[in-house]
Amino acid sequence: MKRFHLLSSLSMFAVLAAIPALTHAQSVYRWVDANGRVQYSDQPPPSDAKNVQQKNVGGNSIQNNELSLAAADAQKKNPVTIYVSECGEACDAARNYLNKRGIPHTVIDPSRSLELNNKFKAETGGGTIVPVLKVGEKRLTGWSESGWASALDSAGYPKTGGFAKPKPIEDRSGLLDASKAPPKSAPPPAQPPKAAPPSSNKPSSSGPVEYAAVRVTTWNVNSLTARMARAEAWLAANQSDVLCLQELKMETHKFPHEMFDALGYRAVVYGQKTYNGVAIIAKKTLPDFADVQMGVPGFDDEQCRAIAATIGDVRVIDLYVVNGQSIDSDKFQYKLRWLDAVSAWLVAERAKYEKLVVVGDFNIAPTDADVHDPAAWAGQVLCTDQERAAFNHWVGLGLTDCFRKFDHPPKTFTWWDYRMLGFPKNNGLRIDHILATPA
Repeated sequence: MKRFHLLSSLSMFAVLAAIPALTHAQSVYRWVDANGRVQYSDQPPPSDAKNVQQKNVGGNSIQNNELSLAAADAQKKNPVTIYVSECGEACDAARNYLNKRGIPHTVIDPSRSLELNNKFKAETGGGTIVPVLKVGEKRLTGWSESGWASALDSAGYPKTGGFAKPKPIEDRSGLLDASKAPPKSAPPPAQPPKAAPPSSNKPSSSGPVEYAAVRVTTWNVNSLTARMARAEAWLAANQSDVLCLQELKMETHKFPHEMFDALGYRAVVYGQKTYNGVAIIAKKTLPDFADVQMGVPGFDDEQCRAIAATIGDVRVIDLYVVNGQSIDSDKFQYKLRWLDAVSAWLVAERAKYEKLVVVGDFNIAPTDADVHDPAAWAGQVLCTDQERAAFNHWVGLGLTDCFRKFDHPPKTFTWWDYRMLGFPKNNGLRIDHILATPA
């Protein structure tokens, strides 16, 4: 099942944004918005903007003035629009290219509403391929740096925005975070909180190092290869202490350890080609991984769906639970057997570890409150009594559903079917979870 999983402000979904023209102003501003996007405008940025840079284009700065005028003139004659959605590296590269050149443009994600989808089809003659660049009346389908560069050069856009490389974003917000709650007033889909850094960590005098607050985040990445740039940017911006990934769709030896190492993290990985795959990624300032377990003990399984490791005095278990397909399928019976094996494993882990965190894509909506349309999903896979019984058994071991520790708006979900405009309509389910002991 192809899915959208909610992750953080790192644009798991493309943001609809209109960027004003770089008009004949005295200053041009560059900043990073709340969704991690680079924005340009001749108007001061909003109060929540990060890494704000201001460039004066008046006075004796003739070169800078000409650059701003060129951008303004080009936009007036040939405005730029980019159509994007969840197309992975191609859409990321396209957006990054426009931002790097400092070109004012409008971003439209056709999947966000029926109106935008109809506009996209009208503009592209019924097209379905993204990204699409529109420069004036000229349209280019698909990402090609040389092709896009030629179109923008011909339209008179400057080849560079002239700004220095931004500093890393220091906001520590994160979704599905066991240490902080989203604001009560946030509309669905829930947006991540803006949290203060965890309290200082002090080692105990002997034995395992104890950490007063450890931020743990879970993300079904649905192909780390396709989400590499987003994972890197999100982790740099949010600085989660521990990040658990599911559905890597990547063999263990191909995991990008170098990228995470450069960000200050280490990882343990249990991957396979094309499907499944899990990883636990932790800051190198935390103790090294110990007692690593790959797979569910005692369960003969070719699918890489579970990994566990001890970090200091905290045991972390990362699960990518079987989907089950449909209740009359062999895959559903496999799911029930898998859940039974995990239940037995968690009983043993709970007895062994005082501090236990179980996270991941559970493919279980625990209650009707976690489903956008309970009647339509009643008795269906993800919502059956058997699956919910397994979830309740895990909670019954003394684990807390951390989501329920805080107030949330009704219909706060973590997953939406990409079909039938599930995300813009908020037709979702809460199937990604963080369970933790009170300790």
